[in-house]
This record gives sequence, structure tokens and C-alpha cells, in this order.
Amino acid sequence: MDLFVALPSKKSESPQALTTKIIERLAGTGFDTLALTHTVYGRPKPEDAFDKIIPQELVVSLSKKKIRVFRRLHVVVENVSDVGLYNSQSPVSEIVNEYDLLSLAPRNEAAFQAACSSSNCDIITIDYSSSFKIRGIDINSATNRQAVIEIPYAHALLNVRARKS
Repeated sequence: MDLFVALPSKKSESPQALTTKIIERLAGTGFDTLALTHTVYGRPKPEDAFDKIIPQELVVSLSKKKIRVFRRLHVVVENVSDVGLYNSQSPVSEIVNEYDLLSLAPRNEAAFQAACSSSNCDIITIDYSSSFKIRGIDINSATNRQAVIEIPYAHALLNVRARKS
């Protein structure tokens, strides 16, 4: 399973064709569960609705190939107020509800603590090179509410300097 298949930007030549290539490669190597991931910074906009990002026919075609597809919204948050947007009674909940998974990637200690204790996210993504303190009490808060902690390491495999972190 790969729960972070990043969707290409709209600026690329053919985002749907590129996404299809990535998915075919993953399926060819045995992956049967994927999360198509759209990344936003702070607050999502109406154009971040999933049906505007990736065509529904692609999701349907993957389902026919026996590939389980999740829709994931990955939000990079820098402010505690941004984390507060992702609670159940929020002005952005209509967009968030279109996705199967919500992940928050806090960029500082205060946002991390808020994500662990009070948000409705499914996944908290920690940058392995982050300079903020990760406390056990925060991790316990997140896991007690059944959130998952994610530490992406692909960048470290590609970047020799990042491996130390």
C-alpha cells in the first residue's frame, strides 16, 4: 500500500496521464491500495475539491483494476489557527469531507501539539528534519484518538545530506 501518491500539479503537461503512469507502475510492483494525495498549504480553496483535482473516471478505472483507491488531503500547517480549521464544525469541512483521509503536516511545535490533541485528522506527518521538539505526551494524544504518525523517508534516500536527519 502507498498512502501518499502525490498528484502532479496542474502546471505539468498532462497531470492525468502522469498520475496514470505512476499508478500503473505501483500496481505493476504489487501495490493494491493507493491514496491519491492532494497537498494544500493552510486553508483549502474551492478549487481544491477532489472532483476538480482528479477526474472521477480515473478513480473508477482503478477500481475496475482491483486497486483500492483512497482520496487524501494533505495539509501543510504553520499556525495553530490553521489546525483549528480541520475540526468537525469548520468552514472548510465541505471540501475536507470529499476526501477519505486527512493528513496534517505541522511545521512548528505549536501546530504539532494542536494537530496531536485537537484536530480530526487521520494522519500527522512529521518532517524528519524538523527542529521542533516531539514530546511523548503529544504522540500519546494522537494515538489515543486513533491518528497515525507518518514519517516520510523517501527524500532522505535521494538526498545524501538529508540522511543524517
